[in-house]
Amino acid sequence: MAAAGRCARLRRLQVAAASGDTLGFVHRPLARASEASPAALRLRLHPPAPGARRRWKCSSVAAGGRALRTSPSKRGRDAVHWACLLFPRLALEGALRRRDDPAAPFALLEGAPPRQRIRAANQAARDQGVKPGQPRGLAEAFCPALDCAPLEAATVERWRQRLAAWAYAYSGQVSLDYPHALVFEVASSLALFGPWPAFEARLRGELAALGFTHRLVVAPNPAARILVNAHDGLAVDDAGLEAALARLAAGA
Repeated sequence: MAAAGRCARLRRLQVAAASGDTLGFVHRPLARASEASPAALRLRLHPPAPGARRRWKCSSVAAGGRALRTSPSKRGRDAVHWACLLFPRLALEGALRRRDDPAAPFALLEGAPPRQRIRAANQAARDQGVKPGQPRGLAEAFCPALDCAPLEAATVERWRQRLAAWAYAYSGQVSLDYPHALVFEVASSLALFGPWPAFEARLRGELAALGFTHRLVVAPNPAARILVNAHDGLAVDDAGLEAALARLAAGA
C-alpha cells in the first residue's frame, strides 16, 4: 500500500476513534517513522542501554513532530507536569446551557435529513429510551416530547476556547491540539495551587460548578491525553508512566 493510501486509512481510523471517544493503538515498524500520520500522539520505545530502564519518547504530530521530553523530574519538583481534561459530553452540555429548561428531553442530531441520528441525549431523554445512534424517528417514537437540534461543530469549538481561557488562569501553557480535550502544564502552578490533590479538587470543583462532565489525568508529559481515555483521577510520575502506557497497549 502506498504511503498516501496508508495515511488515508489511518485517518479514517483516527476519525472513527475520536468520534466515538474510543482508545486505539496502531503499531507501525520503525522504518515507517518518517511517514506522515494523522495520529495526535506517537510513542516510540527506545531499546534500553545495559542496566538502564526503558524510556518512552513521545512526538506529537500536532506539535510539528517535535519530541516531547520525558526526562526524570528534578529534585524538589513534583513528579507530574501535564494535566489532561477530557470533556466527553461537551457538545451536549454546551447546548443544554443555552436552553430554557435543560431538564426537558433533548438530543443532538448528526447527519442530514432524512437520515439524522441521535448523537447525544440528556438524562430525561435517555430515561425514555433515547440512545445515541438511533434514527431520529425512532427516538421521537420513544419520546414524543423530545426536542432536537443539530450538532454544530463551531459551537463546540467555542466552548473549547472558553474552557481554554479558563485553564489559562492556572497555566501559561494550554493546548487545544487534541480533540475533545485540554492539555496544560501544571508543574509551575503547584507552588500557588498545590499540592496536586488540592489543585485537582479546585479544578474539579470549578468544572462541576460550570456544569461540565470531565475526566482528569496528570502525567510527566502530554501522554496524559492517551491515559485519560481509560482513567479518571490517575496521577503518574516518570517511573509509573511506562507501566501505565503498557497496560493500555496490552488491553487495546
